[in-house]
Amino acid sequence: MKNWHAVLIASALLLVSAAIGQTLPDHSRAVLKRIAPTNQWLEAHLPREIGPWAGQSVTIDTDVFVAAGATHFLAREYTNRESGQRVEMVLLYGDPFQVYQHTPDSCYPAAGYNRARAAAERPVEIGPVTAKFYAGQFVRHRATELNSVDVWYAWHGNNGTWTNTLGRIQRGRMAGLWRLMVTSPSSGREAEPLRSSACEMFLRDALPVLEPLIAAVPSLGA
Repeated sequence: MKNWHAVLIASALLLVSAAIGQTLPDHSRAVLKRIAPTNQWLEAHLPREIGPWAGQSVTIDTDVFVAAGATHFLAREYTNRESGQRVEMVLLYGDPFQVYQHTPDSCYPAAGYNRARAAAERPVEIGPVTAKFYAGQFVRHRATELNSVDVWYAWHGNNGTWTNTLGRIQRGRMAGLWRLMVTSPSSGREAEPLRSSACEMFLRDALPVLEPLIAAVPSLGA
């Protein structure tokens, strides 16, 4: 399945990649030269059914994931069978420096979106563990429509939890870095509370499924 929102953001990601690449350490470029990104392992091991969410693959040009420094990736659209809510999930694993630098603040403006709400820290409580995500909102105005999207994203730290901040020294000690981004359509009203986002509801169901998968392959693609 080809999702046009995902394709649009993917195209924008390619536009900003060249400039970002100039600032990367040498080992980042070496990773990109020797490893072609693949989704086979993650497609095989991450369930398409997560609680009430049913997933299907989203087709994105693999050049996008090369640009993001990824060696492994997964792009899916999940729909909640009970509420009808829909989210898009992109999971990446790859070079710690390049994966960390590719954020929504880079790719969404390049795709013609304006920031409607600055990214703010949002906790996602999973039992005794608190995952820390950034959550923001981007809006694109067209003559006949308003396209607004909520965006939640975080990286998986070497302490076994999702976090919205990783220092350069921390990244330098990691063989690879996971990044998770979840998006969903929103109303575009800035007053709308982020806690109502489909992204958060999906993350509450998905993170417990993702955690043992990530823990089982800490050096995937290294």
